[in-house]
Amino acid sequence: MKLCIVKPDGTVAEILLRDRQPSFEAFNNEQLFFENYQYKFILREIEEYENVEIFVGDYSVPIHYKASTDWYETDQDLVFGGCFDLAYISVWVSEKEGKEERFYTDFLRIATTKQTTRQVEQMLDEIEKNIPNFLEVCFSRNKKNSGLKNDSTRSIWNTLKLVDEIIKTYEENYDSFFNHKKSFVEPVASVEDVRSMRVVNQESLRWIACNPDNLVKTDKKTGINFNGYNYMPSKIKTYISKYSYNVYENRVILGFLKNVIDYLENQIIGFAKEIVEVENIPESIVAQLPNTHALTGKCVYVYYKGVVDRFSEKKDILEEIYYRYEKILKCIPEDIYGLPKLTNTFKQIYHYRICYECMAKWFEAGDYTFDHLNYLFKLKTLSRIFEYYCLIKIQNAIALCGFILQDSDRIIYDVEDDSENINNQYIFEGNGYEITLLYEPSIWIDRSNACTNLYSTGYNFIKSKWNDRWTPDFVLKISGNYKDYYYILDAKYSNFYNVKRRYIPALVLKYGTQIASKDKFFSDVIGIGAIYPSKEDKIYYFKKNAINSLKHSLPQYFSLTIVDGDVGTQILKEQIEKLFKVVDILEEECENIDSSKKEMSLNNFEIEHEKIENEPKTEVEKKEKNDSLNINVSGKNCFYYAKNICLCQKKPCTVINAPCKHYIPKKSRELLKEDSCRNLIQYVKRNKPNGRVECSISGLPGCIGAEQCKFYLKKNVHK
Repeated sequence: MKLCIVKPDGTVAEILLRDRQPSFEAFNNEQLFFENYQYKFILREIEEYENVEIFVGDYSVPIHYKASTDWYETDQDLVFGGCFDLAYISVWVSEKEGKEERFYTDFLRIATTKQTTRQVEQMLDEIEKNIPNFLEVCFSRNKKNSGLKNDSTRSIWNTLKLVDEIIKTYEENYDSFFNHKKSFVEPVASVEDVRSMRVVNQESLRWIACNPDNLVKTDKKTGINFNGYNYMPSKIKTYISKYSYNVYENRVILGFLKNVIDYLENQIIGFAKEIVEVENIPESIVAQLPNTHALTGKCVYVYYKGVVDRFSEKKDILEEIYYRYEKILKCIPEDIYGLPKLTNTFKQIYHYRICYECMAKWFEAGDYTFDHLNYLFKLKTLSRIFEYYCLIKIQNAIALCGFILQDSDRIIYDVEDDSENINNQYIFEGNGYEITLLYEPSIWIDRSNACTNLYSTGYNFIKSKWNDRWTPDFVLKISGNYKDYYYILDAKYSNFYNVKRRYIPALVLKYGTQIASKDKFFSDVIGIGAIYPSKEDKIYYFKKNAINSLKHSLPQYFSLTIVDGDVGTQILKEQIEKLFKVVDILEEECENIDSSKKEMSLNNFEIEHEKIENEPKTEVEKKEKNDSLNINVSGKNCFYYAKNICLCQKKPCTVINAPCKHYIPKKSRELLKEDSCRNLIQYVKRNKPNGRVECSISGLPGCIGAEQCKFYLKKNVHK
């Protein structure tokens, strides 16, 4: 099967499709494609198939059947958009009977503009420095997404995890092997002092005859006479019993370590050879490269350098462990090519069994082969790398704003779709706020997650269908004294023209109209923005205030640039400070409203106090009226009721459908927010009262009054 790729100039490149996944051993060195050029795919001679799908890496390309030509084709589009260095195309076909087949091209070389090449190298440099587990992110794709069969191979990341587990197991059980290693007693030939000799056999006599220099003269008759003199040996060969550790299990324990060390060494050598093949760009490709474009090997170098460094580090640790075990086990390592025999020792002795379990995991997990590095390139797209780059930049900018990172964690929103091993929640504190940066949080239609109170309203107006969740790139949650505020940001590896024309309208429609806050009429989202790379610092707002309104409309809609290097981080810090200033204004507004409520509450208290002094007490009249009318009431509905206790009697309330002289309906009076009672707790934040109070006895959000409450304790004014 062949795939026809129609180039912008109208020429057609025919690419062979094979039924095996692409390998680093075979590149297409005849054709060069460009990330920013438009191409069309054509598939001929597949009429026997009912369904056809085509992918560039992990990304599906829309394809349709053209009856006039009797072939499948795509529209002319940027099909390689977001790719660089290497990519491959896969075709998935299925027959009516349900049988599916997949065909793949060899790796195709993708050229990018020189500006993109420079940006990619800059981004990868910063990612490599700031995300220690970047390799895990690249290599932790699950087998389904990587196109691998069960138990056929293991990823580099899984290999490293297994090696870590082996290191941990051998380290933790070293003392057990030192003190309790398997052994047996065997007779060992030894030349000993004759006085320790108990039995003389023929072998001992032969040794004496062959070693006359050990004979010494003696006056006693010994049976050894020469030239009239009696001789006796000073030393003699005999056999003594000694412990030997050269048993099968010990040899396996040592041999398995040697097997893993040799494996890592082979991987280091193999990886180096494969990368050399990738970096050697043939002249046939270079000749097709215009001055405006370039092929970058930077990404390959990052992976290569990181993998070799990891493997070398683990190999050094394992070698050190091997030498320690070699000293205590004192045996020759067994040559191991598969899972060893499960003996009774491996079954019954704990430290031997734990090591055997590691061997079972190692040999049953499959093997890593370079033929399956293709799934690495599925992840390696410009848009994905730009997201990681923005994640680092935003963190660093928040830190420059005076916030201190308190915690970082990894939240699993969906177990089935959890394929990346990277922290996605970062919590900062400072300047009176708590900042939570979330990377790719799930905002569901039927539930809110633990980090936010946001939820999706469900309908996707862009695609005119219902969806179950939104997954923005970043959510910036700012927790103030009075409420939480949210900025939703999406990273777009594009330019200002595309951001303005394509991305901002879509983001506003998705996140501005279809995300709400739980238990609130209005959303707590105060800003929605798109982030894109640029050489210049620029923030552009898509809402005007031409009438000079004192208050700006929310949420804000804006675009924001990311500039390279430390200068870019400083610039981003200034832009993020502008976003925080909006929160300062909103918090100040809430504070003014709260102060007004406090002042109104104080005025009401003074008026109420004056009424109590100058007028008959309304509540007393109500009590008397209740008594006179003999009205049955429930204690739980009384103003003085809290925690099953009557506060004005200081005893349990037992009134259920019965008259009570102390009864006052709950809504007949308001709780006091200020009093001289020591039981009343005043809450503060940022060294200022925030208006929240609580009675430590009743748990009520206020005081029923000093005169009525039997738990009243007067404050000590001297403290």
